[in-house]
Amino acid sequence: MLKNWMNLRIPKYYFLICILISVFNQPGTFAQDKLDINEDMENLQDRLQAVSSPSERYSILIHLAELEEMTGDLENAQKHYEVSAFINKDNRDFNAFLRSANLLYEIGDFDRAEAQGNTLISVCPDKFIAFRAEILLARIFVIQKRFSELQKLVNKINQSLQDYQILPEDLLFLSEVCRNAGFTDLEKKYNDMLITDYPDSVETAIIENNSYADVMPSPGRLLFEIHEDIKIPAYTFIGIQTGSFSVKENAVYMQKDLKDNGFAAEIIEKQTPDKIYYRVIIPDIPLEESQELMIRMKEAGFEGIMVFPDSE
Repeated sequence: MLKNWMNLRIPKYYFLICILISVFNQPGTFAQDKLDINEDMENLQDRLQAVSSPSERYSILIHLAELEEMTGDLENAQKHYEVSAFINKDNRDFNAFLRSANLLYEIGDFDRAEAQGNTLISVCPDKFIAFRAEILLARIFVIQKRFSELQKLVNKINQSLQDYQILPEDLLFLSEVCRNAGFTDLEKKYNDMLITDYPDSVETAIIENNSYADVMPSPGRLLFEIHEDIKIPAYTFIGIQTGSFSVKENAVYMQKDLKDNGFAAEIIEKQTPDKIYYRVIIPDIPLEESQELMIRMKEAGFEGIMVFPDSE
């Protein structure tokens, strides 16, 4: 499934960039001697059948969902996040339930995504998770062109911004919502907040450079794409960006760390109206090899996003 999405090569799908999957390597749980995610998932499925403790089942379900999400099996990942959220009655995981709702959005099941989002808003004791659920609803409303509801919700979100330390991925989501809804002033506001508060984030790199940044297109967005005039370039080689820094020395340190671990990284300067950013990129990766390389990078302790050449 993941490879099929890659072959579509449709730009500007942010979800899997913004939510970087954390894969937990625990002795006796995952295959340690080689990269075999299928074996890892089979091991987890076997363990799930063998344990009855809610806490043990919760841990296995979360790990399994993360692996499934990383390999593009969003349907099973969503189911396992949803089950794990409420398997332990004494310790409900509302963040896992939010991940379930987000994956329903990505799959294109907007009704269930909205229902789970509304549940979080109503019952979640963690107000920040509820706030993030409101951002999910805004993304659903703009896809479905429910602009009257969207305007009210965006106003509510905007009034709550000062109450939370907003994550860069959420600012990017809000920017995208406002761009698609035509709320130009708010789009600029969220972009400015992102650049000011998170200058070295991958989300800032996405909005500041002229390259397409993409991992996988969402099935839901393929069904309900708002912009019909996007030019879809055909790429053979891509780059993998591991960082974007306002201080060159930091980029040099990251480049050295990557090279010490066998990754041939380069530093590319990106000039903006206000400053220069130093992007650390592994260039000229064959598209079909990019996912395997990103997984090897993660095993070595590095995160990366795909960056595509500027469209002509």
